[in-house]
Amino acid sequence: MEATRRKFLGSGALLAWSLVGCQKREFSCNEATGLNPADKVAREASGYADRTADPKRSCATCQQWEPGSDDGCGRCKIVRGPIHPLGTCKLFAARS
Repeated sequence: MEATRRKFLGSGALLAWSLVGCQKREFSCNEATGLNPADKVAREASGYADRTADPKRSCATCQQWEPGSDDGCGRCKIVRGPIHPLGTCKLFAARS
């Protein structure tokens, strides 16, 4: 019985590990290397974060959000640099 249990548990772990590669990979919009120093400071001061704890305050639901390119990152009319649609900042303004 023990050998069967080990095989079962081992095959389950292998299946779970193989499915990890099938999941859609998360992307990040924190890369701000092309920004000048003043824009980097302003981005930090805005409190921009790639993920929000409150879905009602996500960048994609903000008045300032502009959809972006193929990498999934968008833009903001106020905060410079790439912006994640599930991100947020202190300058959030809900669309009316």
